[in-house]
Amino acid sequence: MKLHAGFAFLFFLFSIPSHAQTDSSSIARKIRQSFNASLSASYVDYKNWNGENHSAITLLSNAEYKHRLTASNGWTHDHLFKAEAGFLNYTDSMWIKSADQFRIAMQWNERPGKYLTHSYSVFVQSQFMNSYDYDYSEDGNLLKEKDGWLMAPARMELAYGLNWRFWESCRINTAFATCRISTLPLNEDLDQEEHFILTKRKIVKSEYGFSTQIYINREFYDKHLVWDQTGRIFFNAIDKHSVFADFSNRFTLKFLKYMQFRMDTHFIYDPDFSTKPSWRQEFLLGLFYEWRK
Repeated sequence: MKLHAGFAFLFFLFSIPSHAQTDSSSIARKIRQSFNASLSASYVDYKNWNGENHSAITLLSNAEYKHRLTASNGWTHDHLFKAEAGFLNYTDSMWIKSADQFRIAMQWNERPGKYLTHSYSVFVQSQFMNSYDYDYSEDGNLLKEKDGWLMAPARMELAYGLNWRFWESCRINTAFATCRISTLPLNEDLDQEEHFILTKRKIVKSEYGFSTQIYINREFYDKHLVWDQTGRIFFNAIDKHSVFADFSNRFTLKFLKYMQFRMDTHFIYDPDFSTKPSWRQEFLLGLFYEWRK
């Protein structure tokens, strides 16, 4: 396991949250929505105890859209879209993709007045752009081979369970019945015997098991400190090849009106690619602009 940490300065960061609410006599409902986006750039000079030394420039963008509807029949609809894309350039080298993913989470809950309700959910996760595996030939030429594209790899989950809502907008959804479909680019390391659909370029796997989803967005100290976390776990057996976990956690400290300090942590365990967990830790300090409606 490797831990990478770096300090970066945000040259540009903007956040656009908005809230809307509508009521009518015929269809009583409430709609709340928010949108946040950011673009950051950083320069990192790296040196470790093994004598390795390099410099790199990174570009990273994030976007998040939340939509919550309370219908007249008592149901609530929670929709979430999150995406990130980033590029990395080592000095005297080429630009390579360092981050690329999107997540779509939709959940429908009965009777929002209760803390514990029945829930139905759909989750989709994949990437936007092609990804490549880079290597060098014997004569020193750079080689690249495509090993990923839109919807490969991809995850889709259909689930039924119980939703526990707390802190007004935070929730933990426990799905006892979860159908999970995975699409993976075909390569020699994959077990081709365990598949649902097999094509020339990809393999589709279908699994049934237990899953838990966590969504937390909490503000403290008059909105100066914000805790934002999304995470999910899926498993259908107690062994290292049957468990999947993906957590993103962010603490944001706002001060001096336009300054912001962020601590981002992303942890993932995906046995389809490796049985070793990996994570990314980032510390960001910079200026930001916020617009509210």
